[in-house]
Amino acid sequence: MDTNFAPKEYLKNIGFEWEERFNYHIANSGTTPEEYLLLKKYDFLTSIPKNAIKIYIDLNVWINFRDVHMGKNTIAKTWSDVYQKAITLNEFYNVYFVASPHIFLELQKQKKIDEYKVLLDIIGKLSKELTIENPIQLVFDETVFCLSDLLKTDLPFFNRENYAWDKAAAILGVPLPQIDQNNEGLAALSKVLIDAVYRIPFRDFGLFGQNDESEDTMQILSNKLNFDLTHKPGVRGKNLEELFTEEFQGSIEASSKIINQAITQFIGWKYNMNSVELAKVEEKEIINAFPNMFRFKKIKRYFPSLQVFSGLHASVRHDKAKKFSQNDLYDFHHASSALPYCQYFITDNPLAQRLNTKPLEFGKKFGTTILPAKPDVILQAFAEISQACPLPYVSKN
Repeated sequence: MDTNFAPKEYLKNIGFEWEERFNYHIANSGTTPEEYLLLKKYDFLTSIPKNAIKIYIDLNVWINFRDVHMGKNTIAKTWSDVYQKAITLNEFYNVYFVASPHIFLELQKQKKIDEYKVLLDIIGKLSKELTIENPIQLVFDETVFCLSDLLKTDLPFFNRENYAWDKAAAILGVPLPQIDQNNEGLAALSKVLIDAVYRIPFRDFGLFGQNDESEDTMQILSNKLNFDLTHKPGVRGKNLEELFTEEFQGSIEASSKIINQAITQFIGWKYNMNSVELAKVEEKEIINAFPNMFRFKKIKRYFPSLQVFSGLHASVRHDKAKKFSQNDLYDFHHASSALPYCQYFITDNPLAQRLNTKPLEFGKKFGTTILPAKPDVILQAFAEISQACPLPYVSKN
């Protein structure tokens, strides 16, 4: 973080009145901070039109947009056309070029602060702050969705249509403290922090500092995966469907803590159980049902982020000419989070082919158009979107 950054002064400059919000929450203390956070998310999501088109684009496309915006002469004119068309779709149609925590993570690799800030500004505007949830919360919500759908249960606080989304600041902003709910002042303060976090625009995340440790982490992980490919028996010696099943089970096991938390909370919500009763729930038997559903092709579209992530890992293990790279791991995270929840997913050509190839065929499974990040292909897709969408609103005055 910039040592000159003063959070309270910054909030004041963006029009946030700390004392006013605190007094409001003291006078209106009927909700807990957790409930209030759900309400803020609900309010934001209700502002998103039901027919909104969500497009997820590769970081390299964002970088091309930045270069056009900054007037760099090295950028091809076709990318200028793509950028201008994206602005038109975003301003006049219900089109969102959505963000994700993974995009923000990759932005940390940008070395020039001025270019970094321009990227933040462009992504903030074209996404209209709509952002896919962080991976852990996404798996939690996918678990709740799976159980609520299987058991035909509607939960009043769980938006089954838009559970995967939130405002960027709520996902990437300052973590909220754990507090004593019986302390009225601290509860009000926590809700003020929620208000504050929801006010921070994407363009200002640069104020909170950059962290480029992820690149080292991805390199270490790719090295480990490649070591296993070379030295671990049986890593490659199976057909792709067997590897896919094995990877999905591994993903469930790796996510078991958050999945079990979701199972416990769902059961508590549905059956109104207390903590003593919940302690008796055999969580492990429930979680084991998910790999079996996958094995017997009953998983349908449940746990989509884990399905995509597992399928991509399995496809690399099966491809004897392929090894894992840092970029692969970044791309796999982008695809696993965003692809199942967007109408369009635009990425580099090798990944687009891998995602569309049998037996994965994720575009077909999740109803997503997967395109290579080529300007002529993107322009054609944008033209089709503008033709399919209602005409832009034009004032008669």
